[in-house]
Amino acid sequence: MVILFALIVMRMTGAIVLNPMTGRSEIPALVKGALTFAFSLMLFMWTGGRLAVAPKTWFEFASMALRELLLGFTIGFGMELSMTVIRFGTAIVDYMMGLSMAQVYDPRSGAQMTVSSGLYTTFMMLVFLVNDGHLRFFQLVFGTADKIPFGAVHFTVELPQFMMKYYCECIIMGLQFAMPIIVIELLAEVAIGIMMRVVPQINIFAINFQVKIIVGLVMLFLLFAPLSDMIDRVWRDMFDRIIVIIDMMG
Repeated sequence: MVILFALIVMRMTGAIVLNPMTGRSEIPALVKGALTFAFSLMLFMWTGGRLAVAPKTWFEFASMALRELLLGFTIGFGMELSMTVIRFGTAIVDYMMGLSMAQVYDPRSGAQMTVSSGLYTTFMMLVFLVNDGHLRFFQLVFGTADKIPFGAVHFTVELPQFMMKYYCECIIMGLQFAMPIIVIELLAEVAIGIMMRVVPQINIFAINFQVKIIVGLVMLFLLFAPLSDMIDRVWRDMFDRIIVIIDMMG
């Protein structure tokens, strides 16, 4: 029972630590540890879990624990990849608006992020919570106990290829996310160029940046509703990918 619970803790640790919701750096380590222990205890008591085979040596136990941890990390990383859609898309948007240098510190990742990236990342998390995505996520994590017995995690050569393909799909969705604003900004550039040719007396450097920023901000707010549908599609696609990942590691 002790070995089974230890393997459950390792699997849950990987899923929680790399989760963009619960793995944020501003969340104290004590809180993360408490969440891991609580969910592990729930999984141990409610589902019981299955131990594929009892380890005979400490080396076998360490190998099982490492594979359980990597399973949780892979699930959490699949969720982290979905955030790439917004980060990449909003980075392009801020570049087109001329705000790529206006960056703020992101305490979650410990890196700099653009203004609209912080706005839409928060909005993406709200959409996730409103649609009960957190419940669906833990439902999938708990469901791994039925699909993959503890101690029986396997890694195939198809898994890295699948993760790379999923990453490429996230980059493409990020471009789709930014495409409406890219088109509008390019049209604004053309309009400013025509205005400069028609009225040469206009100081184009005095209005170019202001126009790009104003047009970009207006489009960001006007596209909140359509982009929210795309964000919801990103989350649903993420859950489908996580199910495939779990099946590949079973």
